[in-house]
Amino acid sequence: MSDKPRILIIGAGVGGLTAAACLSSQGYPVTVLEQASALGGKAAQQEVHGKTFDTGPSLLTMIDELQTIYAACGENLSDSLDLIPHEAAFRYDYADGVSFDVYQNFEQTLASVESALGAQPALELRSFVQYSQTIWENALPHFVMDQAPTLLNTLQKGWAGLRAVSKIDALDVMKRAIDKKVTSQHLRYLLYRYATYNGSHPAKAPATLNCIAHVELNLGGYGVKGGMHRLPQSLWTIAQKNGAELKLNQNVSRIIVKNKRVVGLEVNGQEEPCEWVVSNADWRHLQSTLCPEFVTGPMKRSLKAASTSAFNAVWWDQEPSQKRLAHSVLFPKNYEDEFEALFSGKNPSQPTVYLSDQTINHHRQPSDGGHLVFGMINAPDLSSAPQQKPTEEMVALMKSTAVQRGYLSPNAELLWSRNPQMLADRFPDSAGALYGLASNSWDAAFSRPGNQSQRVKGLYLASGTAHPGGGVPMAMISGYLAAQALASP
Repeated sequence: MSDKPRILIIGAGVGGLTAAACLSSQGYPVTVLEQASALGGKAAQQEVHGKTFDTGPSLLTMIDELQTIYAACGENLSDSLDLIPHEAAFRYDYADGVSFDVYQNFEQTLASVESALGAQPALELRSFVQYSQTIWENALPHFVMDQAPTLLNTLQKGWAGLRAVSKIDALDVMKRAIDKKVTSQHLRYLLYRYATYNGSHPAKAPATLNCIAHVELNLGGYGVKGGMHRLPQSLWTIAQKNGAELKLNQNVSRIIVKNKRVVGLEVNGQEEPCEWVVSNADWRHLQSTLCPEFVTGPMKRSLKAASTSAFNAVWWDQEPSQKRLAHSVLFPKNYEDEFEALFSGKNPSQPTVYLSDQTINHHRQPSDGGHLVFGMINAPDLSSAPQQKPTEEMVALMKSTAVQRGYLSPNAELLWSRNPQMLADRFPDSAGALYGLASNSWDAAFSRPGNQSQRVKGLYLASGTAHPGGGVPMAMISGYLAAQALASP
């Protein structure tokens, strides 16, 4: 039996489960408390009419960093998950009829861009991705795989830290940097879209986020055989093997703090004593409900800084589509109008439609044939837009756009849908925002809550709303860094 104090983890999303896997592999007794009836958080799955599908993220990137996390648990990523590379992964389709594909191999992507747009845009994209790679290689060790940056600890890193800051283009704006380097409007739209990967506005987000182009276009993304839900399942398998316990349907209502130190949790109306808590909840739930009196600094920022939400749907399409790839992005005529609407608290009238064919992407094959197609359009969070358009209207708009462009058949059967209010209900105090804070300021990297509370001893944060940010790989890194901070002297 371990002589180390028990750790309670609030939430069984990928951040919480990563922390559980890392800590249990180091001999810590871990109990994960999840309010829902299943693990996974946003990386959930659902079954309707005998068909099982993912209801959350659809792309796995940053494979080297994920392998680092699995290795820290004494495991290999390749033994835990069957990753699926797609030769042609993304199809970008524009309102003027232009389309091109993004391949696993960047040279093939450039060839597709040149065929669709010409030689000059392809050259510009190559140059832009080189610039993007420079940002990433400097940001990764200092601002992603390390504890949350502050101005002080960046300066304490000396020349290495200052040099990294000078290389990540933090003082420019994402859109402005793109426009200076790329003249093709089609490519600009592709690159603007990467701001949505953490729910931000390209005209406000720091140019540092342009590193996402390198991560996706150069390093590539993967499907997961059986669905993205296999990822949280694999993390839990590791944690369980090392003695961790998972309790579902647990209502954690309060972190009990005495003399600025964690002493327990209130769970289902009962006190559970502990010395260490890892919160996988949205940081605003921590601020508003779980531990409000001990939260200061960036965590008191207004909910107006929230990231975007979404309307989602899944269809069963029995008819083949020659256009649909693992991922398809259908741009409107004016993409910039969409961002103006979203960050003005409005549902875009002509939103970009994202489709993920889960049968191609994750080899999720219904027993009676056909394809499972996940759809998404962005929406403002509920704090900026409490009244949103009806779900039926937004799902119908999603489908009609996909049908008109040839990516979905008119007879595709709707299996499931979700709106921002449903996201808000599932994730308390999130206002339906998918990624916590939006990165709509130059100091965004310094504004996210760190993985270790500076006000409450024994409190750690591991989620896509804490450092280093939103999205599956970042949430996993958040759990890894929280575990690292807890286990450090």
